[in-house]
Order: sequence, then C-alpha cells, then structure tokens
Amino acid sequence: MTKVTVYKILLYEPHENEPLISRRMATRHGAAAMGGLVIKGSGYVIDATHLEQGNQWTALDFD
Repeated sequence: MTKVTVYKILLYEPHENEPLISRRMATRHGAAAMGGLVIKGSGYVIDATHLEQGNQWTALDFD
C-alpha cells in the first residue's frame, strides 16, 4: 500500500473576502490544484486509498 502525506490547506474565500481552512486535506500537488497553500506542521501520513478517486485530496471532513 502506498503512503502519502496530506496537509490542511488554506484557501481564499472570495465571498467572505478572507482565508479559510479547507474541509479537505490534500497532498502538496492537490493543494496547488485547489489554489491553496499547505499549512506548515499539519502533515499527516495516510494510505493513498483514502484520497478521492483520481484526485490528490481527501473527502470532505476527513479525520
């Protein structure tokens, strides 16, 4: 089984005009695809099967 590191992601919310933390965790590549920034120190190693099919992020509210 392949392991990957996912992180909490900081995104900009244009409707609120402020940053927010995504409800998904993502790899560094996933964060870039989402247009977000990795929050340093938030890394968590998971099995790659926990990523959404074909994507570099987890389901909403992943814990």
